[in-house]
Amino acid sequence: MTDPFANTAPIPKHRAMTEQAASGQDSQDQDSQDQDQDGRHHATQEQKSRQEPMPAEPPRDWAWVEEWRGGREPMPWGPGLALALFTGLLVATAVYVLSSGLADRPLIAVAVNVVVAAGLGPALWLSRSLPVLRWIAGGAVLGVVVAWLSVLVFLV
Repeated sequence: MTDPFANTAPIPKHRAMTEQAASGQDSQDQDSQDQDQDGRHHATQEQKSRQEPMPAEPPRDWAWVEEWRGGREPMPWGPGLALALFTGLLVATAVYVLSSGLADRPLIAVAVNVVVAAGLGPALWLSRSLPVLRWIAGGAVLGVVVAWLSVLVFLV
């Protein structure tokens, strides 16, 4: 007769201890695993049922983000656009000054701009769905684009 648990991987020690503590069982239950000639542990049917993976919960947002999304408040266009404009001006000025300072070395200027854009990209992408940060992210993207166009028009 073949063993139905012959291909079962052993329970990691830390996981077995965590499950044991959560279920309130004593250490005798863990020692009740069978061991074959290879030294591999095979779980009993009761332990096998405890090993079933729990369905993963979807990641939750911060409490204030969930409250904001549940509140159905209107979009704050006035303050949001003002914040985006300020952020855009700040980022555009910084990128233009950086690029104009390296105007005599165009290869280095392009490389530095790519590094700056690559550094800002992931943070801006993650910020696009958060209530206040979406305005900052939009302004920063617009500022980088405006600065690059200004560099092309005025310095090239």
